[in-house]
Amino acid sequence: MKLVLRCIKDHNSHAAAVSLGSPSSSAPAQPTLQSSSSSVSVATLASDSASGSAPRTANSAADIISVVSANNHPPLTVEAIVKGETPLDILLILLILLRSNISRLGDQRRSFLTHIIQLIEKSSDPALLHVVLAIVREWVLDTQDVFPTIKEKAMLMSSMMSFVHGSASANDNASRAGARAALAASAMSARSAAGSSDRSTGTTRAGGSLGYVDPFALLERRYLTLVLEVYSDPRFTRSEMTMRLEQAFLSGMQSEDCEMRGRFLETFDANMPPSLP
Repeated sequence: MKLVLRCIKDHNSHAAAVSLGSPSSSAPAQPTLQSSSSSVSVATLASDSASGSAPRTANSAADIISVVSANNHPPLTVEAIVKGETPLDILLILLILLRSNISRLGDQRRSFLTHIIQLIEKSSDPALLHVVLAIVREWVLDTQDVFPTIKEKAMLMSSMMSFVHGSASANDNASRAGARAALAASAMSARSAAGSSDRSTGTTRAGGSLGYVDPFALLERRYLTLVLEVYSDPRFTRSEMTMRLEQAFLSGMQSEDCEMRGRFLETFDANMPPSLP
């Protein structure tokens, strides 16, 4: 947990990229929790860094989001997500490797989940939030494992209400609102620069302009889609999960996305008793 806390602190302070190798050779080796779907471990990356190999180029936020938000929901692996050695990359490695070993954490499980909730509520990094959402989705829809418990899953899902634009928790997150505005401004500048370049060269860009997808709007859509999956799954009928997500369901019925709002209304209508004659 100390390593998780340190990586969260480094990520939130936007520290410079750091090496994954430990500077002390006398420290006892720590056991590595390794996911069955990934052959890359923290120790492997540390040895690569210590051997003096050239630093790898980290995946961009758009690359990470495109991987975890694919419609076929591919399994999360270190190889697919992590390419560099930034504080964010270290944090992602820890989250991906620990997600399938959460039952082995024992008394540290509650602390680990508490830190994940802090990331959900406080982080303004869209790539990190998309990965966390993908991890929580795996936990929620997998009812075979005992851990996390249904109560812990409901707690994680309800904390993600901060992803919904216009909710009270989202309005309180000034850093996330600032990051969203900065991304929109950057995209607008890129479109303006591309338009000026096209006019000066006399070329026409296919599609008319550069496309921009708001990563926070996509995050909200993916979260609301998961809420719909929960309410459509008979395993969660009258469970603590559906009770804790009532506010999220009502937010989906008021979504600015017409398609998403229609899907929630259809689900609501299908579960309403027929009208009395």
